[in-house]
Parts: sequence; structure tokens; C-alpha cells
Amino acid sequence: MRGYVQVDGKALREEREKRLLSVRQLAKLVGISPDTVNGLELGKRNAQPETVRKIAGALRIKPDRLIGDD
Repeated sequence: MRGYVQVDGKALREEREKRLLSVRQLAKLVGISPDTVNGLELGKRNAQPETVRKIAGALRIKPDRLIGDD
């Protein structure tokens, strides 16, 4: 999947929950569907780099925090 990155779903969920955001709330902030957020957290989806940047911005963290090491 060229142009896509593996998101660390556990880190995404931890950061979202730290900020007391629901999946739906984060999705709305970022402009993606709740199903996409859920898929990223469960490791069933990959994301475009721009989406990772938007999620990181909404969570006020560096995008590197969300990138899986695999």
C-alpha cells in the first residue's frame, strides 16, 4: 500500500483516552469517519500520512507517536 503508513493503534487509543475523547469526537475533529478511527485503533487499517498529521494535531502530539515500528 504505497503512500500509507501503519498506525500504532494502542498509542492512538491511549492518547485519545488521555484526552477523554470518544472515537466519534476524535473522528469529527479530524474530519474522518468513526469507523476509520476504530479501524486504525484495531490495526485493521492504515492511514495516509496527512491523516496521521491531522490526528496528531487534534491530539496535540507529534505524528511520530502514532507511527508503528513494524
